Amino acid sequence: MSNIALLSCMLRHNGVDYPAGSIISVPDDVAARLVADNPGVIDAVDATSPVADTPEEAERLAAAEEAAGLPDFDAMTVAELKGWAEVHNIALKSARTKADIIEVFQRIYGVDSASGAEDGAELPPVDVEATVK
Repeated sequence: MSNIALLSCMLRHNGVDYPAGSIISVPDDVAARLVADNPGVIDAVDATSPVADTPEEAERLAAAEEAAGLPDFDAMTVAELKGWAEVHNIALKSARTKADIIEVFQRIYGVDSASGAEDGAELPPVDVEATVK
């Protein structure tokens, strides 16, 4: 069995729906296929990650992580980001740059680390004519 993280999608496996942010255990061949077919959406994670057996457990684990608070990823170095990912059992297979690593974290946690804003939060309007000359 292999653990996978649903970074930005939900998954129905064996008739059970798992929400985005879940870490679930699936057969090795299924995990390999899902990760290969969905780069940046589903990722392999360390076997020591807490695994959700039910959607309710997945939501509880996600809520516990959110309640713990997130650091300001933008203020961290690449080495610090990689260390944080390792401690939290997040695989960064294709993410190498700071922006790529932060994007993985934002997909998992659904927030902008600097502001704590939910994804999709609006930025203030910009007056392009006054800004660009």
